[in-house]
Amino acid sequence: LSPCFADGAGNPYGNLLTVCAALWPARIGLEAEEVADVFQMGGNSSWPAVAMFVARAFSPLSAATGRPKALPLRSCFEDAATFLFRCKDSDFAAAFKSINRGDNHNHQDAGTYVISWDGEIVAGDPGGEVYTAKTFSAERYTHKVLNSYGHPVPRVNGELQLTGREARAEVGRQDFSDARDVVLLDLSEAYPSTRGQKGAVRRAVVFDRAANRVR
Repeated sequence: LSPCFADGAGNPYGNLLTVCAALWPARIGLEAEEVADVFQMGGNSSWPAVAMFVARAFSPLSAATGRPKALPLRSCFEDAATFLFRCKDSDFAAAFKSINRGDNHNHQDAGTYVISWDGEIVAGDPGGEVYTAKTFSAERYTHKVLNSYGHPVPRVNGELQLTGREARAEVGRQDFSDARDVVLLDLSEAYPSTRGQKGAVRRAVVFDRAANRVR
């Protein structure tokens, strides 16, 4: 299970895993018989095979070293300002996203989150919409699943979040331990009336492993 932020489907795409497994088997941890043949994947697209050829030209292959170890208590993706928190002794997990990339599959979702228990999403982000003629048009953000109305983020002064790369959360204090993880987000730049007012809209995320609780 992976977080279904923006237009993501909530699970890795099989064709992408195939390319990654062929290029970096030690990182993916799949046995040779588990990796699909990129030429026999069905459909009408040849892009997985093409992508593999291009990537191999720039990336050395590594030897397979078996399946990866258990996932760590947290994964922090600094470029995407996304944090995944896990428990060692339970299936409780949460993910938080603070960046707004302003690309074609983007949502107005700075500060959104997903909470899961036993592999099932129990609260948070709704994920992608069913594509319509509006999805990639000038009317994209009139859809309530794509604008911030449909996301678990604040409405500030009656305003929805802005669109574009500038409408992002700034990641502040981070305090990580085995017992709990804390991240402080500043969402001020995401709203028209608070833009430029640092600290006007803040969200503190506390993942408490001892209590299986997110606050």
